[in-house]
Amino acid sequence: VFIKLPDDTGYALSKSGAVIARTSDVTIGSEKYAVADLSTGGLADFKIVTPANFKGNIADIKVFVRDTASTGAVANASPATTSVAISAVADGINASLLASTPALNLNVGVESKLYDPSSAATKASSFFAKIAPLDASEAYMAKLVFKASASNALVIKIGNDFVLPQTVGADLVYSFTPAQLSGSEAITMTARSGLFGKTIELQAFTTDGAAISSVASKTVTLNLSALAVAPDASLSNASGAEDSAIAVPVAVTINPDRSGFEKIGFEITATNTALQGGVFSVGNQAFTYSAGKWTVFNNSTQLDFATLTFTPPSNFSGSANFSFKSFSQTSSSRVDATTPTDVTVEVAAVAEVVQASDTAPAALTGLEDAAWIDLPLASYFKTTTFTDANEKVSLEITLPSALILQKGSENLIPISSAGGVATYSITVDQTSFVNQLAGYRLVPSKDYASPTASGSSITIKAIAYETSNGAQSAALTQTVNITITPVADTPGALLLARASTTIDESQASSAVWFQASDAVKLSATTSSDSSEAFSVEIVASSNLVLG
Repeated sequence: VFIKLPDDTGYALSKSGAVIARTSDVTIGSEKYAVADLSTGGLADFKIVTPANFKGNIADIKVFVRDTASTGAVANASPATTSVAISAVADGINASLLASTPALNLNVGVESKLYDPSSAATKASSFFAKIAPLDASEAYMAKLVFKASASNALVIKIGNDFVLPQTVGADLVYSFTPAQLSGSEAITMTARSGLFGKTIELQAFTTDGAAISSVASKTVTLNLSALAVAPDASLSNASGAEDSAIAVPVAVTINPDRSGFEKIGFEITATNTALQGGVFSVGNQAFTYSAGKWTVFNNSTQLDFATLTFTPPSNFSGSANFSFKSFSQTSSSRVDATTPTDVTVEVAAVAEVVQASDTAPAALTGLEDAAWIDLPLASYFKTTTFTDANEKVSLEITLPSALILQKGSENLIPISSAGGVATYSITVDQTSFVNQLAGYRLVPSKDYASPTASGSSITIKAIAYETSNGAQSAALTQTVNITITPVADTPGALLLARASTTIDESQASSAVWFQASDAVKLSATTSSDSSEAFSVEIVASSNLVLG
């Protein structure tokens, strides 16, 4: 039987599975034919061989039969033309190569790339790289099967799009096309704690037209860890007031898949030793300086750093410079951020609030023309809060102008005096408040006494202020009552012009028989104090009549 096959490479005739070389073809006329020699085997032993993976039709195959006699005579049957249809068969996946798929190493809650298209090298090392069709012309599909897994045990995404699994029994099945496995978008997977102890199977098969190959599979080893990963945190500079909690802006990404076993914290350092008395706080938890740093961390509860504050040491103002280093901690490991972040907290100076003494000011009393009356200015204020060496306190004292304010024996000059009221101004250092206010006293003017029995008022207005920026506290006013009791002045001595006078009875009948002014002379007839009344008392025998 002579069969005219296409001249293309790969077409041949085989006998019992052995390919007959095309060099054995015979030429009849101008055409070459492969020969099926039926003297050596039955017709069923001969097959047409096509090129590898060929499918489709072989048209216009010319066939004729020749009978050769023992004498050498030949007889040819009339040629016939036919065609052969070759059906597609899916060859499947290279199972040996698929079996070399490596273990899948994942960290809980951390997105990992199953397929990375960023370079040829990353493509070649992707998790799906060991899937190879035996026939490169065939399409293929890959599936990841998570045995007996809950739907929330993992997340798979292609680019930014989530891949939705099929639920087959208790299994989750994720399918991927060749376009996805060789495209420009990464395939990522995030494993959650529900994947611990689960089995993963990688499956693949090919299709050739309607033909589908058998499924090749590989049980993949899953190494799922809970190691700490570097935190994602950012910070900004801050500003606030002295002696108050200052919010420090912090942005920390908390991974909900890891928050159950991983906690994020900060180690904070500062080169300025004056800052070591400061306190960082998160909510109601305070963190003090210890072992050369502030460690802001809670091993059992994730801190909400949105509430992070820094309270500077008492009376500190200026720039507070810190170095923040974030870290993640699990029960078995810790990972620090690669680079610390420098943060500056600007602390503005604020004047201390002036506070009144716990006891009300005691009333002051004195006598007219007293040498002086002590004025205990410091006692009217609570001095335990005056600890800032950069602050001063200004006192404005308003009192009756008839009272002179002295420091020791030196008269002070009022800043104003009008309407019987004088105002004095005194400035002292906070830290020497008591000492610098010692020795102040009031000296009443000559013959001055309180105009009423209830006395007069002295007002003392105190304002603290910062010397660095002039910031002032609210004013606090204390009122002190002072009563100056009047005292009568001693009149001048009497001068006796006549120590005694003798008259007779006839003189006594005169209406004016004795002039007292002839016998007694006064050094002054009025008091030196215009507010006092002047009187003369004469004591005489009852036999005499004063007229």
